[in-house]
Amino acid sequence: MNGKYFSITSLHKFEKPVSIKEEMIKDVIITYWPFQESDTLIMPFYRFCIEFPDYKQDNGLNRYSYFYVLAIQPEYISDDSIWWNEF
Repeated sequence: MNGKYFSITSLHKFEKPVSIKEEMIKDVIITYWPFQESDTLIMPFYRFCIEFPDYKQDNGLNRYSYFYVLAIQPEYISDDSIWWNEF
């Protein structure tokens, strides 16, 4: 999807630029979500659990976040408004 994803974490919020490296990926699953509040259409997404070791929480624990990437080819999507961010 040309680096498109959605997440509750914005990579732009960090103090220094963050690029996700393979070793930061701690888990990947496939999950299914309803598309635009549809009861009949669901879309598959890969959910990546990413560890940010350079950004510790106040209590010293590592920071993690989930990033979702569509699990189908982009030519099958006519509306890409579901994306919030890009790599």
